[in-house]
Amino acid sequence: MREELLARPTPLLRFRGALLKLESMRPSGEPDDRALSLFPALPRGVSASFAGAAGAAIAAAGWARTHAVSLFVALHGVATHETRETLRLFGAEVELCASAAEAFARAASRRDTVLPALDGDAAASAIERTLGPELVRDAGDVRLVIAPAGARAALVAALRALPGSRGIALVAADDELPGLPREVDLPGSVERRPVPRALCARARTGLARDTGVLASHASAAAAFLAAAEGGLALISSGEREFSLEALA
Repeated sequence: MREELLARPTPLLRFRGALLKLESMRPSGEPDDRALSLFPALPRGVSASFAGAAGAAIAAAGWARTHAVSLFVALHGVATHETRETLRLFGAEVELCASAAEAFARAASRRDTVLPALDGDAAASAIERTLGPELVRDAGDVRLVIAPAGARAALVAALRALPGSRGIALVAADDELPGLPREVDLPGSVERRPVPRALCARARTGLARDTGVLASHASAAAAFLAAAEGGLALISSGEREFSLEALA
């Protein structure tokens, strides 16, 4: 994962009056790799452990592959076959965990260096350092920011960069999807908006048809909500959700 790719800004797309910040164009397909500056400089060949959901795990695995670090990933949340295969191709050892708490405990139990989380407040601050200036320059008059709840750190970073903006985090109304958990720890000012799987599937198809953007199910729902209410949606990649199509 080359440093110049990590520093590259992502485009902003107009969609039915909404603005879509295409974080799907990040090297990992997610905004999580904006927070990789939190990771310590480790000698090549050492081992490290990481706990996180699919997008963060792929960002961490890409970093580890680039730095020749042997990575153990305690993975929680919905992880598709494509996600698991991506982690395998990056050389990560993966263990599926039933919850975030179990994943962090499992990572901590190893004798490796434990890498920082990419979804907490420290990650939000790291993401804000690059995402913030891009939003201020290109979308400074936005007053509503919408994102899947799984993009917690990026949503918090965007709201910090755009003072006075209102935030909506999409959560699962029924079955969870990548980036769409039922619950998330967010500032009290952020609205949690439940969305069902069927709506996300229709949104993903519609967004791909209308714009050519292959977004995650949850991100596509954020795009259509932003179009309906006016605002900006943070968009993550949907290329690792193909195996969900038969279940939508």
